[in-house]
Amino acid sequence: MSRGAGKARKPGSEGDPAQGCAGSTRQPTLHPGFASIAQHALNTGLRVRVYSNLFRLRDEHWRLLEQPGVRLATTYHSSEPAEHDAVTGREGSHKATRNNLIKAVERGIPLNVAVLDGGDHERAERARAELQALGVRDVHVGKVRAVGNAAGAALPSTSELCGRCGEQRATVLPTGDVAVCEIGRFLTAGSVLNTDLESVLSSARWAEATTSIPRRTDPAACHPDCQPADSDSCDPGKNTPCNPMGYAPAVTGVPATGAPTLL
Repeated sequence: MSRGAGKARKPGSEGDPAQGCAGSTRQPTLHPGFASIAQHALNTGLRVRVYSNLFRLRDEHWRLLEQPGVRLATTYHSSEPAEHDAVTGREGSHKATRNNLIKAVERGIPLNVAVLDGGDHERAERARAELQALGVRDVHVGKVRAVGNAAGAALPSTSELCGRCGEQRATVLPTGDVAVCEIGRFLTAGSVLNTDLESVLSSARWAEATTSIPRRTDPAACHPDCQPADSDSCDPGKNTPCNPMGYAPAVTGVPATGAPTLL
């Protein structure tokens, strides 16, 4: 869940309303309660962002995505079907994703698409050009960072993060664990299953987690700059340092100031 102001609260509790929430697990639409959870978020005044591979969407998903306050995001690996399918490991994924991108554009659903540049710049630019030709306005080409799946066998490192994780941002994982951000999900500091969210975010453990992330001093290191206060700053169509697909995600100190954004 994403928040911009007010006290943090445990999802489902009474209190200040959050500003937005995001479904950004491996494939949120596969969860049997996905549609009802997202609808509940909309009914309580939250904005919802759904990060999907767009391989298979049911009619109920499309009805949800067409509602005001919902944004859809995905990753497009290549304009060549075989290359895209090789990355996803699923035959036919390119065709399914492309067809659903077209459908989303035709339905006027707000859409962000990330193209990951793993070193083949021309392939990435071809994918960008194809998406724009399909009518996708918000396309971002970003580098692959060694977090999450992209880390391979290596342990994920905080050096791959933008340096501002935990500043007005946090991520509640499906397990209930609270991580410093959507990409830094490997760095957790408490669980909403054991205590309320406000307690997690004001704890010494949270402060330790956030201060363990190296702060970048080079102004070009996070270009364009990561803006944790923006609930969409880590969405796939925007800022390079917060591109979620490389999915991703100790010292004492004071908790980050400002209201966290929960994803």
